[in-house]
Amino acid sequence: MTYVDIECFHCKITIAKPLKDVKRNQKRGNYLYCSIDCYQKSRNQRAAFGTNEPKTGLILKQCSVCGADTWRDLYHVNRNKTGLFFCTKDCRTSHYGSSNWSTRKKAFEIFGILCVGCGENREYRLTVHHIDGNDKNNDISNWEIVCYNCHVIRHLKQVGGKWKVDFAFLTPRNLLVEL
Repeated sequence: MTYVDIECFHCKITIAKPLKDVKRNQKRGNYLYCSIDCYQKSRNQRAAFGTNEPKTGLILKQCSVCGADTWRDLYHVNRNKTGLFFCTKDCRTSHYGSSNWSTRKKAFEIFGILCVGCGENREYRLTVHHIDGNDKNNDISNWEIVCYNCHVIRHLKQVGGKWKVDFAFLTPRNLLVEL
């Protein structure tokens, strides 16, 4: 693959990009950026100053963390369940915290690396199960470490005399011993 040096439209640093990507973006009349953050910041700045108007179907929203103006397409605005919008990934992370990997890591530190169902101790086979089924409830008393097999057992339901996996359903605790 051939690479060429280009200058980021926003921060002006020189980076190497694949030639085919550069040609495709030039053909479409797009600017080239070093990162998604630079792209978002540049798009928001251009929109704020009224230069290079965004495509139709975009709506100006304010970042829920820093208050900066950010353009969002109508499709995602309508599908947004929380009403929160973020100008960059950093703002999103500062609001929500990091991903569930941090929850997993924290749970391993507290409970150790051991499945409560079967005693599995290989970390890559373990996950955090929310006892009440609500993955938004991150109270430590609502967590348990289980392997993937035991996690499936915690989400079984009987349909027509057969057991089916349904992650929206919680197997009653008294049935876990039988399964």
